[in-house]
Amino acid sequence: MKAPHQKWQQLQVLSLAVVILFSIVALFQLDHAWLILLLFYSIAVSLMFDALMAQKKQQPVEFFGQLLRAIIVIIFSTTLFFL
Repeated sequence: MKAPHQKWQQLQVLSLAVVILFSIVALFQLDHAWLILLLFYSIAVSLMFDALMAQKKQQPVEFFGQLLRAIIVIIFSTTLFFL
C-alpha cells in the first residue's frame, strides 16, 4: 500500500529536478534574468509540495513553516526581479 503523501513526494522530487535543470541553464545564460526567476519559482513549488506532504502527515507546524518559506521566496524573488 502506498503512503498517502507519496504523490506529493514524487512531485517534490520532480520539481527539484526542474530546479537543477534551470540552475544549470541559468549558469550558462546569465543574460536571461527570467531563467533565474523561474529557478526561484521552482524552488517555491518544491517547498509547497513539502508543505503538502507535512499536511498529509498531520504536522501543522511544519506545514505552515514550509508554506511561509514558499510565499517569502515568491514575494522576494518577484520583487527583486522587477526592481
